[in-house]
Amino acid sequence: MAVCAACENDLRMVGPVDADADGLAFQRAADEAVASLEGHYGGKALPASEWFSLARYFVTLLRKMGMGKTEGLMALARSFGVDTDALQAPATGLAIELLPVDERAALLGDAWKFMSGNPNDFLKAAQRASLTVQSLREPRQRLPATIEKLVIELPDKRTVRVGRAEREPFKPYSRQAVMRMWARFQRKM
Repeated sequence: MAVCAACENDLRMVGPVDADADGLAFQRAADEAVASLEGHYGGKALPASEWFSLARYFVTLLRKMGMGKTEGLMALARSFGVDTDALQAPATGLAIELLPVDERAALLGDAWKFMSGNPNDFLKAAQRASLTVQSLREPRQRLPATIEKLVIELPDKRTVRVGRAEREPFKPYSRQAVMRMWARFQRKM
């Protein structure tokens, strides 16, 4: 246990490193959720599976904030005390379990700032930031029930995508369209 498995250095010679207080608070809450089979959010007891689903949602939201940096999401993060300048796009697209330790600790610490708050505060902050249902919904992930109840109260502003206008079948292309296709063809060569 005193020797690093990766670099084989003696770990007893390494100085102590201060851990993030929010990251430690998240770890304690996660340990408690595993031990008691329930976690707490906003003063309410949740089953451990729902609590961890909520944690994953906030981590995913933070990663989305790091990639997009939209003003509404940044305002939401700032209202919970998250340092938006420290949010970065993930270096890899890996799952949180496979991220480097410092990156994972920062994400979980910031997720704790959301989880230690109140669901009503989350809704009010989202409304102040003018967020919509789409900005807080992740298409590949089902929303936790706790968040879904809040998100449905936000405005729903779906954008309707329209396909390309179809060209008449036997009408020749315009000169500009032909030149665009020719340039694309030359780039592929």
